[in-house]
Amino acid sequence: MVGKMRSGKGPTLSEADDLVHQRSRLSILAILYEAGEVEFGEIRRLTKLSDGNLSRHLQTLEEGKLVRSRKGYLGRRPRTWVTLSAPGRTAFEREIEILRGVVADAESMKRGAARSARAGQTADT
Repeated sequence: MVGKMRSGKGPTLSEADDLVHQRSRLSILAILYEAGEVEFGEIRRLTKLSDGNLSRHLQTLEEGKLVRSRKGYLGRRPRTWVTLSAPGRTAFEREIEILRGVVADAESMKRGAARSARAGQTADT
């Protein structure tokens, strides 16, 4: 229903990409958008996902070409670093545009309801 509310310009919530919109994947993309290349352990710490859960979400994002990963070593310890791809950056920015529109619509509806309530009070007096 919320996706149908949009009276302004821009994409609606119903147009959100489920690959990006899913809560854990959106968190991962937000981290990468802000920080650039991030080590797996740091993403795990920030998202509070288990190793297995995070691995699966990263695999899904990689299959969707939204992120890239590279493996290497830090000292003798194997590490995985993840970066946002160009299509991933575009997809994340589109998701943010959609969410901003939803928030703007909600705020507009709230202001409209407040105006209607005030108008009703004025008519009653």
